[in-house]
Amino acid sequence: MVKRFFVPILILLVFAAPAFAESSAEIQKEMEMLKKRIEELEKKLAEKEKKEKKTPEILKGVDLGIGVTMIGQGNFNDDKNAEAPYDQATDGSYSFDIEVSKRFGKSGIYMHFEGGEGEGRDREIVTWTGLNGDAYDTDSEVRLSELVLSISQKPIEIYVGKLDMTSYFDENEVANDETTQFLSGGFVNNPAVEFPDHGPGMVLRIQPVDWAYLTLGYESIDDEGNPEYNDLFNGGFFMAELGFSKKNLGNYRFYYWISNRDHEDYSSIDPATGDPRVKDEDNKGFGFSFDREILKDRVKAFLRFGWQDEDLNEFEAFYSGGFEILGRLFGKDTAFGLAYSLCKISDEFEDYAKSQGSEQTEDEHHMEAYYKISFGEHLELSLDYQFVKNPAGYDDLDDVHLLGVRTQINF
Repeated sequence: MVKRFFVPILILLVFAAPAFAESSAEIQKEMEMLKKRIEELEKKLAEKEKKEKKTPEILKGVDLGIGVTMIGQGNFNDDKNAEAPYDQATDGSYSFDIEVSKRFGKSGIYMHFEGGEGEGRDREIVTWTGLNGDAYDTDSEVRLSELVLSISQKPIEIYVGKLDMTSYFDENEVANDETTQFLSGGFVNNPAVEFPDHGPGMVLRIQPVDWAYLTLGYESIDDEGNPEYNDLFNGGFFMAELGFSKKNLGNYRFYYWISNRDHEDYSSIDPATGDPRVKDEDNKGFGFSFDREILKDRVKAFLRFGWQDEDLNEFEAFYSGGFEILGRLFGKDTAFGLAYSLCKISDEFEDYAKSQGSEQTEDEHHMEAYYKISFGEHLELSLDYQFVKNPAGYDDLDDVHLLGVRTQINF
C-alpha cells in the first residue's frame, strides 16, 4: 500500500522540481531588483536631505524661473512704395524675465523682474494691434514689473501689490503668450480693453465651485492713465470677469471694465483748433475670451471680442479668432498657429478723420501664422509671418508683410 502511494509522489516531485527551482530563481531576481530600487531611493533621499540642509531656511520652497526671448523681424514687399512712410528693414529685440515666488502657508509672495532692448518694427510701423508684443526696451536694465502678495482662503483669493491686470483678466490657452504663441500684442490680449501699465492695485477672485469663478480688480491710475501711487483712490481702472470652465465645452470668460481718466472725445470738436476736446469722461467696454480643445492633445481654437466707447477711441470693436495644431516632427514637439483679427473703426473717429483730410478711415485687418519647434524642455524656435491691411486704419499706407524668427530659452 505504501509503495502504491510513494511512486506517484516521487514522480510528481521529479517533474515539479524544475518548476519550483525556476520560480525560486524569479523570486530571487525580483528581490534583488527591489533591493536595488530601495537603495537608489535611499541614496536620492539622502542627497535631497543633504541639499536641504545646505539651503538657508528662507530659501527653502522658493521657485525660480528665468526666460530669455530673442526676436528678429523684417518687413518686405511694399506695394504702395511712393506713399510708404516706413522703409523695408529688419529689427532685433530681446527680453528677459525672472520670476521668484514662495508660499507661506495660505499666503505667498510673487516677484517678476524683466528688461530688454529693441522696439521691434513697432518703432516705425504703427498699427492698432501691434507687431511685437514682447519688445520691452529698458536698455538692459532690470525692472521690477510685479510685486504681489497673495492670500488664499477657499473659495476666496486676494492679490495685492504692483499688479499686471492681464495676468488675471482676458486669459486664453491658445493666444495669451507672446514668447511661445502668437507674437502680435493684439493676439495676446484684447486691444479693445484699456489695460493700464503695471501699477498698484488689488484683485479679488471668488471660486465657489471648480467650474466657475468671479474676478474683481482695481488699479490706481492718474488723469493720463499712468500708474498712480500718491492718491490711490483718486481715479482708477476697474474690471470684472465671470468665467466658466468645462473640460468638454471649453473655457468662457466674460468681462466689463471702466477706465476713469481723461480722454479725447471725437464727438466734441473744438472749433478754434479743430481738435477733439479732452474730457474727464470714463472709457468703458465689455468683451469675452473663449478657447476650446477640438481634438484631444492635437487642436485648440480660440475666439475674442471687445467693444469700447466709440466717442473716445479710434476703433470701437475688436474681433479675433484662430487655432493651434500640436504635432511631432523628427522626434520634436511642434506647434502651428493661425489667427485673424479685425479692428472696426469708430464712426465718430472716422468722421473726425475725414474732416481733417486724413486717410485714417478704414478697418484694420491683421493675420498671423507661426510654426514652433521645441528642442527639449528649455529651447524653442519659431518662424512667424504677419500681414496687416490698413495699418491703424490708414487706407493709403502699404500693406505690411512681416517675417520673424523667435528663440525662447527657459531655465
